[in-house]
Amino acid sequence: MDAQIINESLLRKQLASRCQFVYLDKVDSTNLYLKKRLADGTLDSPIMVLARLQTDGYGQQGRNWLHEDGSLALSIAVPSRFNPLNKPYISSQIALLLRDALTRVHGESELLEVKWPNDVYFNGHKLAGILIELQKNAKTNALYMIVGVGVNTVPIHCDLFRSSFISGLDKHRFLVQFAQNLFDQFSHGVVPSFDVRSWSCFDYFKSNELVLVINNQCLVRGRYMGLDAMARAMIEVDGELNYFDSGAISIKRFTRDDLC
Repeated sequence: MDAQIINESLLRKQLASRCQFVYLDKVDSTNLYLKKRLADGTLDSPIMVLARLQTDGYGQQGRNWLHEDGSLALSIAVPSRFNPLNKPYISSQIALLLRDALTRVHGESELLEVKWPNDVYFNGHKLAGILIELQKNAKTNALYMIVGVGVNTVPIHCDLFRSSFISGLDKHRFLVQFAQNLFDQFSHGVVPSFDVRSWSCFDYFKSNELVLVINNQCLVRGRYMGLDAMARAMIEVDGELNYFDSGAISIKRFTRDDLC
């Protein structure tokens, strides 16, 4: 089977023990699709929705989520007994699950890294990202965690940043593996912990590396000291260790160009 072709009936069978599966030819946003279904009470079980084309995807802080026809755009609704937005490390932990699924299916483990707070990088550039949202079922009041994922499997045409892509990814194996990783960790009602050790092994940033902290257009130079147990970035600035939550700042590597 061509790794780029989606066989809807096969995927539905492969995912049946974990969740329902819906394949859409075109949608504005897979996350928004699930949020609407929950808001009108028509979704009452775990489900994965995959779109061939996503026209109006969004990421962290409402940023545009670029998607090229042929890449993966999907969202999974997972029943949740706790509010993952109160656990700031959840998105970073899911990034590790995403990286693991990609590694198991594609290999090239040494080229797949995680970048704070929740991106997966391949060969030094962004390959995949995650957006987590919450929505209650309007009829049952059950809480769902919606995990939106984008994975570049074709080149992304954008002049604003460089990205990576994995060609020839077995999409079926990846979707099944990622769903397995996600439901194994989140379907038992137990709040998972953050795997700091794994993050440090696969971290895009290196310990003690010079970085720029970007906060409301303000740039501060510091040294990256890794993540703590709550997945807060630890940055040493002028000899003082600072802790940052994912929503507050962004981090980039310090380069010679930044001296200008």
